[in-house]
Amino acid sequence: SAVLALAINSSDHIFAGTNGGVFRSVQPTVLSVERIAGSIPNRYTLSQNYPNPFNPTTTIEFTLPGNGDVTLNIYDILGRNVETILNQRMDAGYHTVKWNARNVPTGIYFVKMVSGNFTQTRKVMVLK
Repeated sequence: SAVLALAINSSDHIFAGTNGGVFRSVQPTVLSVERIAGSIPNRYTLSQNYPNPFNPTTTIEFTLPGNGDVTLNIYDILGRNVETILNQRMDAGYHTVKWNARNVPTGIYFVKMVSGNFTQTRKVMVLK
């Protein structure tokens, strides 16, 4: 899993937050930090939005291992498409999209990403 957040406490322990949980270092010494900006991911991902729940905007992150067409659709709990927030050709890399849900009522929605043969859906909650 990719590291989404790093923290160091007063005991010099390193904590890494990933989609799979939070991990604490067994060796509390930082050996190196590598900047990955500009790197190309090796797989498709659709990360959980943040904040979640939210009102009225949230950030959706996704990765593309190659150039391709990407759609991000928002569906309500009944499976109706309420909004298409992205439908365009994108370059490989790390991407973020902001969704403003001011035009939808409080409730549970689903963000569905489709790119090539990849499809993934995440649940989001709008609280107003």
